[in-house]
Order: sequence, then structure tokens, then C-alpha cells
Amino acid sequence: MNRSQRRRVETHNRLFAALRSEIAATGLEEMTVQAVTERADVALGTFYNHFDHKNTAIEALSTLEFSSLKLACASVDGDSDQIPRLITTSIS
Repeated sequence: MNRSQRRRVETHNRLFAALRSEIAATGLEEMTVQAVTERADVALGTFYNHFDHKNTAIEALSTLEFSSLKLACASVDGDSDQIPRLITTSIS
């Protein structure tokens, strides 16, 4: 991966982290793109270089989180007692 690609991935990850934090702080309805970009310390235009709009970012984050949760649940090898803990940990 070249430097430009690494920077894009790093920025994308910062936006996701900021999006998680902003949703946790304000909720989906109150979350604004401007607040996310301020948390991520990026320009507003940078957000739109990565996502078409607020809902696209939320959908992408939801897909990422769901995929991570599915992998975590698959790793418990049928121990259903661990699944509620994994879900609680993932949500928090």
C-alpha cells in the first residue's frame, strides 16, 4: 500500500471512530456531519470524499460493526454463554 492509500485508510478509520463517538454522544438523529468532522479533525469536504452523505456513513459503519460482531460470535465455537457478553462488549 502506498502512502496515499495509507492516508486514505487512516482518515477513513478516524471518521469511523468519530462517527461512533458522535452517535454514542448524541444519537443517530442528532448526529451531524460537521460534529463528526470536528471529532475526526478533518475538513467537511474530506467527509464527502469518503461518504456521499450522513446515511451512507452510518450504513458503512453498521456493516463494519455487524461484520465484526459476526466474526466474534463465530469465534466462540458454539459456547452460547459467551455470545451475550460479546454483544454487550461490542455495543459498549
